[in-house]
Amino acid sequence: MRILAAVDEEWSRYCVASGLSSGEGLIFHVRDAREEQQPIKEKGRVVGYETVVADQGVTDKRLLVEEPELAAVLKRMDRESNSLSAVMRQAWDRGALRTLTKNSPLRATDAHVSLIAHITPEELRLHLAESERVNGWANRLLFFLVRRSKALPNPRPVPDPVLAPLRRDLERARQAALSVAVLERAPDAEEDWERVYPALTAERSGLAGALLARGAAHVLRLSVAYALLDAAPCIRREHLRAALALWAHAEASALLIFGDRLRDRVADTIERTLGARGALTRNEIRDLFQRHVEAERIEAALRLLESRGRARRTTRDTGGRPAEVWEAITA
Repeated sequence: MRILAAVDEEWSRYCVASGLSSGEGLIFHVRDAREEQQPIKEKGRVVGYETVVADQGVTDKRLLVEEPELAAVLKRMDRESNSLSAVMRQAWDRGALRTLTKNSPLRATDAHVSLIAHITPEELRLHLAESERVNGWANRLLFFLVRRSKALPNPRPVPDPVLAPLRRDLERARQAALSVAVLERAPDAEEDWERVYPALTAERSGLAGALLARGAAHVLRLSVAYALLDAAPCIRREHLRAALALWAHAEASALLIFGDRLRDRVADTIERTLGARGALTRNEIRDLFQRHVEAERIEAALRLLESRGRARRTTRDTGGRPAEVWEAITA
């Protein structure tokens, strides 16, 4: 932030926020100006109407949201009628934001919303709701598994002489980017793009496959960012390859975090428990969810596990009615 504040003080002061709670709250920080009709009165009588600016709105539509605890955001997003997921997807797609609620006429155009969030792998697996796994919210994010490389009990500030060249480079890149309208790929980059595109758009199974479904879009945007940082007139081969390298890290991170999990939270929970215990009766499976999950939902999850070769159904003699037992199938 020291470097970025030196390059763009207005952005660092007014365009960085935290505390994602609702879609309406997100739109508010990048909202358009709003006009409304107000009555003109003379001697207590309405003689006409005039258009007045009820809200000046926000002129700088850039917003970086920093969330040190993404788990809290995921919990809020999972509440019924919360519009945050839908608005965030709109922000990623086109930057035109609005909600269709009667009491919230807020809207935003040309918004540029970024998100940097932190969460442990365990919390992410636990709190990423099933709807966000499949509705495209999660695959609009890049997941990076990050570990500390060294222990620094007494870190020292980076000296200004070290930061100065970085500030100069960023300032040059920012000034050059302000005049860019369209970036096209150079011929050699176009050849590389055509070669990697089938792999980036190939369908994959499981939860990791769902989270990696927008690889081509991410790589395209990253290659643009690298070209702009390089103050280049076009996207060159090295910019595309840098984008592919970063995407490869995000891809590997998603596979390490989610492994071969299915897209179904109930099925994943059952499979994980079967792996630990070996076998469960139908009643024990219901108890896993404190009987808060409907029987039809559990049956659908079990059928999914059975069809994918992850679990099998057997029976156990009890001296009376046989008990239905589910066993894990190990590779």
